[in-house]
Amino acid sequence: MTGVQMFGGNIGTFVLQFTILSILIEAVVNAIIKVDWKNKAVILSTITAYIISTIVLLNTKMGIFEAVGFNWAVPWLDWLLTGIVLSRGSNYVHDILSAIQGAQNGQNAKTIK
Repeated sequence: MTGVQMFGGNIGTFVLQFTILSILIEAVVNAIIKVDWKNKAVILSTITAYIISTIVLLNTKMGIFEAVGFNWAVPWLDWLLTGIVLSRGSNYVHDILSAIQGAQNGQNAKTIK
């Protein structure tokens, strides 16, 4: 047996998954709180982007959490949360994927803006 066993895997795998999960949760929360909720045009744009992203994800059954190794008891939650992330645009998604890749390579996680 190599490494310390924890939750069906070794401690390194657990720490990596935990780090990736924290990056993704931070990304979802930041996507929600960064919206200017007083500006109706911004709200409409944000909701439209979210709806379109979520429709695409529901039809393709793609989710960022599943893609990095998390199995959901309720798979559509992955698609809904991924829709929030995708609705922020490609630069935001690139920053998230860079942070995940850094975590996988053992680098310190960056804050998602």
